Amino acid sequence: MTKNLQKHPLFSQYEFEAKLNAILAFGDEKAIADEMGVSATIISQMFNPHDERISWVARAAQIICALDTRSTARGDEVINLIQCTRARRISTLEKYCLKSETNSLHKEFSEFLQSHLEGKEKGEQLKELVDVEEQVKREKQALTQEILEREGGKD
Repeated sequence: MTKNLQKHPLFSQYEFEAKLNAILAFGDEKAIADEMGVSATIISQMFNPHDERISWVARAAQIICALDTRSTARGDEVINLIQCTRARRISTLEKYCLKSETNSLHKEFSEFLQSHLEGKEKGEQLKELVDVEEQVKREKQALTQEILEREGGKD
C-alpha cells in the first residue's frame, strides 16, 4: 500500500520523521509522553515515519521553512524562541557554573590548538575540536542560565 505522505519542497514528511525517529533512544517516546501528559501511543504514532499523520515536529519545521520564504529573520526568531524555551527548561534540570565552564572552555580550546600546532594526527585534532564544541554548548547553557536568573526568567 502506498501512503500519500505530505511533502515539502526541501524535505518529505517521511524523511524528516525517519531521521527524528533515528535520533530517539529506547524509552524516549515514553519519557516524552510522561513529560507531556499524553499517551505513549500518541507519541509513538507521531514519530512513526510510516504514519500518514504528520508529527508536530515535522509540521513546525514546515512552518519555519514556509516562513523563511517570506523572511529568514522571522524564521530565525521562531528558532530562537524554541531555543530559549528549551534553555529555560534545561536550566531547571541542570545547574552550570559560568566561571567553571569558561575555565573548561579555555582548557579544551588550548588542547585543540596544541594538537593542531604540534601537527598531531587529524583524528586527534578532530577529537579535541569535538571536545571544544561540547564545551561551547555547556558554556552557552551556563551563560543562558545566568542571564535568565538575572532577568528573573523574562525574555
